[in-house]
Order: sequence, then structure tokens, then C-alpha cells
Amino acid sequence: VVLGRRGAQPAVQLTRQPQQVAWPHCCYKGMEREQVVEVAILACGAPRRGMGWYHAKQLLEGRVTGAKLTDIVEPFFLTTGKETQAGQDFARWAAAAEASGVRLHQFVAEVPV
Repeated sequence: VVLGRRGAQPAVQLTRQPQQVAWPHCCYKGMEREQVVEVAILACGAPRRGMGWYHAKQLLEGRVTGAKLTDIVEPFFLTTGKETQAGQDFARWAAAAEASGVRLHQFVAEVPV
């Protein structure tokens, strides 16, 4: 990129140097690509409304390389909020997640370590 008046000597000559990008290789440093990180989502939220739900959706669809959703903790929709419309939406979605092998928990203390 050259800055300056037209026809004049360049005022400043800027060049773009190639830069090495550390990501995504940093994610695999010392780790084989076949290894998988097990992920638990806390306070998942309602389908199509919660950010935790969206991340769970991404994990279930295989859109996060090297990660597998194993557990969801949802203290509201699995207890007092299960009778709400959002709770019923969550129950339908959670049934499909359970069919994929995801374990559901009401409390963090229930998640296996």
C-alpha cells in the first residue's frame, strides 16, 4: 500500500508481512487429533433462547473439533421450571440429546468426576 499524492514520491511505503497464526494449532499442542475433550454445559438454557443451548447444539452437531458433549446441568428446567413453555421445549430437546448419549443433571454435584 502506498500513501501520498498522485504522481508524487510515496510518502510512506507499507508492506504486509506474512504472520504465523498460532490458532488452531495451539489447540492440538501435545495432543493427538484423535483425542477428545469431554464437555459439560452448566445452566444450558432454553432451546433457541439460551447461549448455553446454542453451544450444546454446536457440540452435538460435531461443529467443535476435538470436543464431545457428555453432560448438561440445567437446574431450572429440570426442576421448578419444567412446567413452563420453555421448560417443555427444553424437555423435548433434552430427550434428543439424551438419545445421543448426553447425561442430564439437575445439580452440578450430580456430574461424575
